[in-house]
Amino acid sequence: MMEKTKNEAESDDLVQEVLPDVWRIEGFLSGNFWGRAPSSTTYVLRDEDKVYIIDPGTLPYCKKKILDLVDLYEKKGVGEVVMLITQGHFDHAANCDVVKETGLPWKFYLPEEEIGTTRSMITDIMNDYEELEKWEDVFSTEFPGNPLFEMTEKKSHRLTKNVMRAIVEETVGHDDNHMVDEATILKPSSRITRQYGSVTLTGWELGRFFISFDGSHSRGHVCVYDPKYKIIFSGDTTIEINPPFLYSSMDKLIDITDKYRTMAHEGLIVYTMDAHRSHDMNRVLKAKGVPVNQYELEMYTANSADSEAFFDFFCTYYKEMKKEILAAHRRVGRATIGEIVKELLKSDNESVKFKASLKWPELPSRLDAAVAVVLRDAGAVPIEADGKIVIDPVG
Repeated sequence: MMEKTKNEAESDDLVQEVLPDVWRIEGFLSGNFWGRAPSSTTYVLRDEDKVYIIDPGTLPYCKKKILDLVDLYEKKGVGEVVMLITQGHFDHAANCDVVKETGLPWKFYLPEEEIGTTRSMITDIMNDYEELEKWEDVFSTEFPGNPLFEMTEKKSHRLTKNVMRAIVEETVGHDDNHMVDEATILKPSSRITRQYGSVTLTGWELGRFFISFDGSHSRGHVCVYDPKYKIIFSGDTTIEINPPFLYSSMDKLIDITDKYRTMAHEGLIVYTMDAHRSHDMNRVLKAKGVPVNQYELEMYTANSADSEAFFDFFCTYYKEMKKEILAAHRRVGRATIGEIVKELLKSDNESVKFKASLKWPELPSRLDAAVAVVLRDAGAVPIEADGKIVIDPVG
């Protein structure tokens, strides 16, 4: 078992002031997605007379700590709260109503592309299943041999989808639009570009921060760059389950992690703080029985070299998965998603072995979705042939 790395906090130290006025509230991951849903790590920062909240998470514990910190800064002269979410999935957004409990004026900024996901994670997931059904027989591919879905399919496909929706509802919990109707919408037309060394980022300026739009993990996914401390809050661009949805993009994940790797190499990123590094995540990863990169086990990276290595791991991981998926498809030719997945699993590639160890539904990591995403990004089109949905290799 790997020794604790230098930035791996003690288990009882879940709230840290990492830098002056930069707070980290550690999230949660059970390794049993349906049994106990995750909560993202939350960040609270002060910028002059404002407190910024990034990803308020789901846990009541996180909400209490956020309110404690806002109260602390209100006593020091802060007069406004600003909330951002790197994406609208419930594990990041369920506590969005915390701003109403602060007693201070507040604003919640939300990219237009993320409105649907934030408004209803239940509908978002079910819509993604609907789109994925254009590419594969979803339930037999994702849940082979599952007696529940085998039974419901004998009755009707509609019943199967209703059962899945009920499971999602039980996991997600309340689905009350997560403050979408009260958000200030960040529109695509208002995006600007900013040059950081040799890297061009697109997004919006907010106080001292740059909200970097990437649309990778989700349609409206953003990261938050703090040039004062050279921090990138990387959200879910750096999570091993990527790409988990059909609307995710492997190409965009590769692009943005490559950009941040370059910024770190040029000394423009020193600290990297993502949404799911945690002691719980470490336990889950170590239990998989496959090699784990040392930078995956740190709570955050605290120098440019480590940040570069962190982004290099993820960029390489995504590139290798893309390469192996396309190679598996070429080997089998015209095939279903399930047949491509079976061929992919024959690979000795370390990235494939690692990805395969993250089994759904222990974690929301789906090889079938990853295959469909890569093929779609490459320009493939699903077709019906002999009663099956098949895809021809591209290029």
